[in-house]
Amino acid sequence: ITYRVAYNFASGQGLIYNPGEWFGSSTSPGLALLLGLGGKVFGPDAVPVIGSLVSALALWLAGLGLYVYGARTGYAASGLFAGLLLIASQIMAFSSSGEMPFQMALILWAYVAYVSEWRIASALLLAAATVVRPDGVMAVAVLGLFDLIRTRRIAWRMWLTFAIALVPFLVLAWIYYGTPLPNSLAAKLAHRD
Repeated sequence: ITYRVAYNFASGQGLIYNPGEWFGSSTSPGLALLLGLGGKVFGPDAVPVIGSLVSALALWLAGLGLYVYGARTGYAASGLFAGLLLIASQIMAFSSSGEMPFQMALILWAYVAYVSEWRIASALLLAAATVVRPDGVMAVAVLGLFDLIRTRRIAWRMWLTFAIALVPFLVLAWIYYGTPLPNSLAAKLAHRD
């Protein structure tokens, strides 16, 4: 679904599944937009290749993120082992060219930014992960709760940055589709039919 949406966007038909049907069909609108932009540059037929390259790069960046996170928290060897295990995982091979490696890399690097005391970078990476796939907001909740428990205060600059980065996407999705959330179930049923 995401690749078809990206293809249609690259072809000038909009960020939609079926031309003329204006609803958010992709559960990973951020990836669809990224691949569609790549398709505008390299041609719509390049979308699957671009998706494979983005996924492969993201998987390596996620593995590197695990290593850096481990090193920043005093467990470099564990981080290295976890990163190599992730990269070599057969399960990750099945999600190749999907949104999960990309979203995972964004979330892992947001956590690296957090432990590095780069709160604004962390917020921007979490916003990007949420745009890639809306369930990225779960990583926001986990980090927000952890930070609240650890510091006993709300990191308002960080969360304001997250909101400011996310609101334009939500507003545009609302204007474009009539809702900020993807209508993936309806799209999957239409695809089946």
